Amino acid sequence: MSESPIKHGFNPGDTAPNFSLWNTEEKKIELDILTKNFPCVVLVFFPFAFKNTPPKILRSIRDNHEQLEKFHTKIVGISVDTLWALRKYREEEKIPFELLSDFNKNVIQLYDVSIDMYSLFGMKGVSYDALFIIGSGNKRIIEYRKVIQSAADKFDFEKVRLMCKRFAIEAGVHIQLPLEAKASPFPSPILNIDGDVWKSDTPLERPISNQKRKAKVEKKK
Repeated sequence: MSESPIKHGFNPGDTAPNFSLWNTEEKKIELDILTKNFPCVVLVFFPFAFKNTPPKILRSIRDNHEQLEKFHTKIVGISVDTLWALRKYREEEKIPFELLSDFNKNVIQLYDVSIDMYSLFGMKGVSYDALFIIGSGNKRIIEYRKVIQSAADKFDFEKVRLMCKRFAIEAGVHIQLPLEAKASPFPSPILNIDGDVWKSDTPLERPISNQKRKAKVEKKK
């Protein structure tokens, strides 16, 4: 695959441009509304549907989506395909999150992930394999950006998972607690996220390990 290098683009700390696109159910989806309803939003850009193999980032997020969604993360995929092509692609590839059609290529240009020339077939104006994490709230701040520019580039899903976890904690997201967590000595409510127990009134505090939690209980006895 022949790709032009990215000359500029949005980076962490920049404001994410708002947009609205059609999903495969013919419903208009707006980024601004998503960021007001979820701790963070993950945008997964990919070149187009029905490649021989799914793009690296799209495949990784698809296979691990539950690890993000348990933190109330909203995931959307974006390509320049029609919404009807994406509907079929979503069914065949068993993609569990929404796919949005950027048929007019406005959003991939807004986010500066448009490839000038893709492959030997001379395809112009498709997207890089890319991912953005957008923080919640009115400011729509880009918290993380990853663009795959060559086959050798690696994608670190664990970094994405940990960032989504942190945003859930900062937002005070309440996740169903196991029975043993409800007996915690800490004041209710508490958060139990991915095996770590956090006091929701101090969401930025470091997680309390099970061993330390037991030690605190023994000390009180």
